[in-house]
Amino acid sequence: MSAEICALEDNFIWTLEPLPPGFHQFQAYHSLFTLVTHTSITIVLIYVDDILVADNEISQIKVFKQILSTHFKTKDLGSLKYFLELEVAQSHKGIFLNQCKYALDILSDSGQLGARTASFLMEQHLMLNNQESTLLPDPCLYRHLVGCLIYLTIT
Repeated sequence: MSAEICALEDNFIWTLEPLPPGFHQFQAYHSLFTLVTHTSITIVLIYVDDILVADNEISQIKVFKQILSTHFKTKDLGSLKYFLELEVAQSHKGIFLNQCKYALDILSDSGQLGARTASFLMEQHLMLNNQESTLLPDPCLYRHLVGCLIYLTIT
């Protein structure tokens, strides 16, 4: 990894920027940074080329964005509405998170958006094996659906 970083620096493709003074990086999640002062707590989450900034003081967010824009080309997308498959709704009462859109996207992608529930009996203590059944024609679609459902349940 360090050889790759050196190659990028040698070709002037990428430069490493030090953390701004006072910011601390989480050891458990290296894309999460915090700055704690007497009046505010700034939380910065970086995901690929997206940055989420949260603070209890709006003025601190503006200062952070100004500092960031002196080092990088930035685009302010405004208040958070959607991030990593989470819908975010903010009000004076608090913040509401949901994944309704993501769940509907999963149903739509799998062709199950209009499906109805059905009860069916399944043989108890059925021993499944790969000798008696036909294989799925494209297991990648099944793996993708299962991966989406796992992500939906853990976030």
